[in-house]
Amino acid sequence: MRPTLLVAIGLLTTPPASAQQTALVDSVLRDGDDSLHYRTRGRGVPVLLLHGFGGRLEEMDDLGASLAGGYKVIAMDLQGFGRSSAPEALSRYGAVMVNQVIGLLDHLHERQVHLVGYSMGATLAAAVAARHPQRVRSLTLIGAMPLRSGSIVLPLVDSEASALKRGDGLRPLIVGLNPVGAPLPSDSAITAISRETLAGHDSLAWASALLGMHDFVLSDSEARALAMPILAIFGSADPLRGDVAGWAGRLPRLRVDTLASTTHNDVLVHARLAAIVRGFLESVDLQGRR
Repeated sequence: MRPTLLVAIGLLTTPPASAQQTALVDSVLRDGDDSLHYRTRGRGVPVLLLHGFGGRLEEMDDLGASLAGGYKVIAMDLQGFGRSSAPEALSRYGAVMVNQVIGLLDHLHERQVHLVGYSMGATLAAAVAARHPQRVRSLTLIGAMPLRSGSIVLPLVDSEASALKRGDGLRPLIVGLNPVGAPLPSDSAITAISRETLAGHDSLAWASALLGMHDFVLSDSEARALAMPILAIFGSADPLRGDVAGWAGRLPRLRVDTLASTTHNDVLVHARLAAIVRGFLESVDLQGRR
């Protein structure tokens, strides 16, 4: 699926034919007032895919389809997005989302998974891995590093949440994710992107989802729990790549791949992405069998 304008914001198109070649099973997990939509396909070692802010599980369809030939692929609509619940209360995000990921794994009787996240989903995946390391076989982070104090993501999150609460659209996010060295979109383009992306969605729920990301910030002891194999993938023009330096020497099993001429918003549709992720997962599985 080639996203329109902003992958990170999740403008949706019809899933590609490649995503329809493996049987898809859509289900809903209910937990109190919350309902979580998820999808499974394929058979084998489980892989859980977590989409980005404003997206939905279909955002990960191309990657999921490429993995389903040898893996059981699970994708979920995160709280606040897609066909999952979208409460406005901040208390229903952050740490609750970490628990929801573990709850889904428990529901599916999956003891351990490869965890793959994009953008906001990557920061959530890192929090899950740090707080429940025994449940994570490997961690793949696309377009974002684990959150730590001083991360360049946090001011962007706060600025965009404030804009959403004021009814001012997505300007901070659009500007903040603008490719390195590229001119900014015009004011009219930013307004149009905001209007189209937010149509039919609850801005206050999205603001709370953003603010909840502060719960994904890892303490030093939590960061030390990230001892599993980790792959981080960034586009060369992604401004969030600047967070890689802050983790230098702190993640002993970290590998960083950079995709040339690629932005934060189009990394998911890069021609080499699926092969890189699959190769990493297969190498981890091979080492586990030795």
